[in-house]
Amino acid sequence: MLVALAEVIAGHNGTFNFKSAKKYPEYVDYTFIRAQIALYGVALVPMAYLTCRHLHISRPMATLAGCFVLFDNALCVMSRFILLDEPLLFFTAMTLWSATGFQYVNKHGRSFSRRWWKWLLLTGFSLGCVMSSKWVGLFCVIMVGIATADDLFRKYCDLMPWKLYARHWLARGIALILVPLAIYVACFWVHFHYLYRSGNGDHKLSAKFQAHLKGNKLNTQPYDITYGAFVDIRAVYNGPGLLHSHIDRYPSGSHLQQVTCFPHRDKNNIWQLRKARGISANYTLDPIEFVQNGDIIQVVHNRTGAALRASKHVLAPLTTSHFE
Repeated sequence: MLVALAEVIAGHNGTFNFKSAKKYPEYVDYTFIRAQIALYGVALVPMAYLTCRHLHISRPMATLAGCFVLFDNALCVMSRFILLDEPLLFFTAMTLWSATGFQYVNKHGRSFSRRWWKWLLLTGFSLGCVMSSKWVGLFCVIMVGIATADDLFRKYCDLMPWKLYARHWLARGIALILVPLAIYVACFWVHFHYLYRSGNGDHKLSAKFQAHLKGNKLNTQPYDITYGAFVDIRAVYNGPGLLHSHIDRYPSGSHLQQVTCFPHRDKNNIWQLRKARGISANYTLDPIEFVQNGDIIQVVHNRTGAALRASKHVLAPLTTSHFE
């Protein structure tokens, strides 16, 4: 969504798909989009310096650390691309900066002061942002969780009064659990609220999710299936697998027409639902008849006319633990 926000600010109307080796049209201000993403990379330099200062590193050494980030060739190259890597690195750096800032105030300042709450809530906000960028951000959550557990254990060993100790637990639960979860859920709410149209990657999502996307063919199809209908059949397991067949035959075993699972939209994914073998019907002229639960049907490949069949005796050529 951060990349989409950069496109909106740059005035992109969403019609260009940013395919590889394609020339950018004039209405796509890619320089401005890149500049916005590059700002995340620029912010890594002061973040590195300030984090080192929180760790009691001297100004010259903290400046040297900032220079290491500034002149890192890989970071410079990544900042030039319209990718999620720079926002992810920025929120990771912000988590380190805010976490070290809180640890500094927690040890040298007064607990539950305004400054103490500011750094604690900023740490929770950073965790929510880094988790919402990519799930790799969970490593930041683990890092902050270990530091928090260590701090609370030390307070327990110091025989802190129970009421005060419970307040520390409550404060960290609110700031480091509820705040990140609220940000994570809010990002999904914004995503589903504004990005509700159908796109090229719909087939990778579940059929139930696709049915809620505007412009998707599952949004308008009827729930009841009739005999003679042409359908796509999706695997029940996770993933975008669609039942697929073609004229090629198995090189061994039954030597019948191959049936596979295909992750993309294709004309070879289309099957027709017919009545059981031996029952003649004209699906164009006959009255509409719905498929009922318990009916025996025949699934016929639309392009080749071959009927789908399963074997209990011939092993599959690749997954030998299954049958054709």
